[in-house]
Amino acid sequence: MSNEHPEFHVVKRFVALGPVRDHINIPFFPVGFATLWEYERDEIKTGKLLREIDLLSIQADNNSSVELSEYKTLFQLISHTKILHKPIPSFNFQLWKKWQRNLENMKVWILEAKSAKGDLVQALGQILMYKELFRTDYPSTEIARCGIISEGPIEADLLTKHVCNSLGIDIFRI
Repeated sequence: MSNEHPEFHVVKRFVALGPVRDHINIPFFPVGFATLWEYERDEIKTGKLLREIDLLSIQADNNSSVELSEYKTLFQLISHTKILHKPIPSFNFQLWKKWQRNLENMKVWILEAKSAKGDLVQALGQILMYKELFRTDYPSTEIARCGIISEGPIEADLLTKHVCNSLGIDIFRI
């Protein structure tokens, strides 16, 4: 049995299917720096309270992909530790500011993955939280799209689907 985080294979399958294949895709992207920096600086040192977006997909053209290659490398360690259920490494203010500069004026997709029969209301809550934390951490980055990736059936009533549609949150079933 693999040690991988349960949603990691869903993220890999979604990327392989094509909608974000040409983007720079970073699984388990941490958010919440700005809020923790303001209120709980001791917690940001350990990364205990940070949240992770299952997949941050950066729409990159040829010029920006060169600038982001170093940035992608920074997140490989973070993504790898999260995929294997290890604690997120420590963070510092300078590194987060560097990430802010690298993502300035970029467009991103924020995606939540569900590996089994999932609850749409729960996934919707997670997306809204990640979107707000990301917007606070990276105010110069445009959130182009938000979505929920589901490997299996997703439980949802008509009202919840209506709210997702009204908020511009796409549902991808793979």
